[in-house]
Amino acid sequence: MKSIFVSITTLAFCAFAAPSVPSIAEESLAAPDADVAQPEFAVFKRAQTTEDLISAIKKATNNVNTVGATINVTLSKVKSGAMTKQAGSQQTKNELQKVLNEFSSLVAQILAAFHVAVPKELLKLVVDAVDGFVQAVVLIVGAVINTIGFGGIPLSFFTIGLNLFTSLFTGLVGIFGREIAAGLLLVTKNLIGGLNGQMSTILGPILNFDAGILSQLVPRQ
Repeated sequence: MKSIFVSITTLAFCAFAAPSVPSIAEESLAAPDADVAQPEFAVFKRAQTTEDLISAIKKATNNVNTVGATINVTLSKVKSGAMTKQAGSQQTKNELQKVLNEFSSLVAQILAAFHVAVPKELLKLVVDAVDGFVQAVVLIVGAVINTIGFGGIPLSFFTIGLNLFTSLFTGLVGIFGREIAAGLLLVTKNLIGGLNGQMSTILGPILNFDAGILSQLVPRQ
């Protein structure tokens, strides 16, 4: 069995090991980044069914939603004045690392899967599961930005997010073929259409980049 060395987890850890670069207005609120080990791990190609992958995506979504609930408690304290933005920034950053860990684990599993031929009905279930996952991630990011501002999220988080989103989408195309690209493109466009304000500024370029890749993968009629 061929071993493929990847560094998805390394990317996730790097987001929090690297210093954040918030806007000038938020600079004084940004919490210092902790030093975190950056291990590399091996992914082995293995047979997985469509149901396995759908289950993995849904499990990751549930875990991200659990982290989101914890973040919402912190944000509520910041809004009420029970916690400073600086303290809230540090707590949310700790929780956001968990989000990236979930994201990276999911991407690693997808990258480890062999190509699977499936009927269109199952492809829709995969796309729906992916839609739920990315919506959960974007919802958390939006809540943090709207309450704490960019100081609550390291700039490197978005760099890693770009890599993970791109790896997620292209990895799924690698598994299920170009037939899934149209559904993933629609998911991405719907996300872009729902962005506004600061969310549009910071996430728009990432999602537009992925939309451009997916549009090239959609089969031509």
